[in-house]
Amino acid sequence: QGPALPPQVVRAMLLTRTWTLAQGHSGVSAQALRTMVEVLASPIAPIVPEYGSVGASGDLVPMAHAVGALMGRGDVLIEGVRMPASEGLQRLGLAPLVLEGRDGLALVNGTPLTAAAAGLACAQAGRAVATSIMLSCLLTEVLGAGTEFVSGRLAVASGHGGGIAVSRLLHDLMRGNVPSGERPLWKDVPSWFLIGGEDRIIPVALQHHMAGRAGAQREVVVEGASH
Repeated sequence: QGPALPPQVVRAMLLTRTWTLAQGHSGVSAQALRTMVEVLASPIAPIVPEYGSVGASGDLVPMAHAVGALMGRGDVLIEGVRMPASEGLQRLGLAPLVLEGRDGLALVNGTPLTAAAAGLACAQAGRAVATSIMLSCLLTEVLGAGTEFVSGRLAVASGHGGGIAVSRLLHDLMRGNVPSGERPLWKDVPSWFLIGGEDRIIPVALQHHMAGRAGAQREVVVEGASH
């Protein structure tokens, strides 16, 4: 029940389940797997209600809606237009999915929606961090500031893995940068604005995010391949 999930989330869910099934441990038929691949190669997205799963014992309800649409039941979205699934499949020249053997269980089992949503969130967070890093480089250039804050020795001394990773990225991006003057930011910016109380430090938020994102990505990959 509830509003429909965004089409990109639904397609990511199908992609995650297809990847899991392709590992060859789920007993799914080759025909069902081919149908999943053909659907992903098209612009179709099954209509799947937002509510119905907490990811604790498998995303059974969301996947049941998605698989039902591939069988010609329910509704689908094609390039922003909602229509009956049977009509959408016919319009794209796709044959309705026909279940064989263990296909029903294999297709709806697992937590592909949870893994897909987490994967998309990790990707979005990664883009946000990349933008933040680029803006940090740009701000350094605009202010004509020195680049001591990306010192690898300082990052290692902090003990934060995320800080070390960010330091290396910033160092590579600003390689060859020549400061136009030695002016500490604390002379121009109020002290309450400075993270960590000084200007020669990698933002703590970036450090924590890089460390957390690394762990989150590992969990998403493992979860996506399970079941």
